[in-house]
Amino acid sequence: MNSANTRLGAIILAACAGIAASACGCGLFETGDAPPAESLNPDFERMFRDAAGSLAKTLESGGEEGAGEAACALRGTADSESGTPRRLAALFLAGEAFLRAGLPEEAHECFSEILDLDRDLSATESVLAGAGDSVAGLAARLSAREPGRGLQLFAHVIRRETEIAFRFLAGEKRPFLGLRIIGGRALASEILTRTLECAPYSPFAAQSLYELGNYHASEGEMETAIGVYERIIRDFPEDKWRAPAEYMAARCHFEINTDIDRDTSNLDRALMRFRLFLQNNQGLPPVRISAGVESDLVKLAEWHVERIRSMLAEKQYRIARYYAGKSRPQAARFYLTTLLKEYPGTEWAARAKEELAGEPDQPEAVTQ
Repeated sequence: MNSANTRLGAIILAACAGIAASACGCGLFETGDAPPAESLNPDFERMFRDAAGSLAKTLESGGEEGAGEAACALRGTADSESGTPRRLAALFLAGEAFLRAGLPEEAHECFSEILDLDRDLSATESVLAGAGDSVAGLAARLSAREPGRGLQLFAHVIRRETEIAFRFLAGEKRPFLGLRIIGGRALASEILTRTLECAPYSPFAAQSLYELGNYHASEGEMETAIGVYERIIRDFPEDKWRAPAEYMAARCHFEINTDIDRDTSNLDRALMRFRLFLQNNQGLPPVRISAGVESDLVKLAEWHVERIRSMLAEKQYRIARYYAGKSRPQAARFYLTTLLKEYPGTEWAARAKEELAGEPDQPEAVTQ
């Protein structure tokens, strides 16, 4: 039996016992910090106890059998309740059950509704805590503490939403007519955007930003992706995702399709960013830049630097050839000389050197 599942099962049963106590006249909120009483479904305690008890048994068994049934029962219990803290408690457990049943989109709907209804979940934590100390055990089991907030349940919901988004970005499909055939990447983007709005500096924020940037880059939205990567560089300078974000921002500038005969600004920015990346990250071990793929970003950045230098050198060479064809040898010589100075070691520098060696000396000054 999985010990973590056993502990969570015990916590759920304790929470159910606390809720059931209110039906016996013991009073659920005895700590004095509860919200005013609300008009409640009189059968809520029984429905919640039965559904959560079923989930607890599923967790104790260590498998998924029964999780879907428990999830649907908990979702129905939530939908029957008008009192916000109790509704959110049922939604929280329903989301957990849907995840264990392998239904991440249904889990997302539960967790998303929690964030829609109330981001201060202290009253909901009291519902889950029941009459005893189970809230402390729940917080320890979930390992979701956000410094300065004290809202363990809020942090846990953010974590669950982030995990669901990552699953869809990794290729998990959404159901359609009973078949899992619809990609979930667009939904993942929406989820990550929402979690970052709710908790912009959570422990999951830097990776969420990185995955969101990768999504936009894969959709060809390079400028948007660059803006997302720059948030990591600015807001999380010590995080492990900073270096991949630096590389990907440079890569996006490189990938933007422009006519370099008219505009080299993105290549210039890419070259600057790749050089800055190399300056900041020499010795960086291989890291992941896409799902399941580790890459040596230093070698990739070095390759891009040489590729960009070659592209810019080729442009200079073609300009020189244009002026040579127009019988303007001084202008041609100017561009060949500039090419040699700015892009030594390239194929085009070697060609420029050959052409200059075959020409008689010409005045260097050129009026453009």
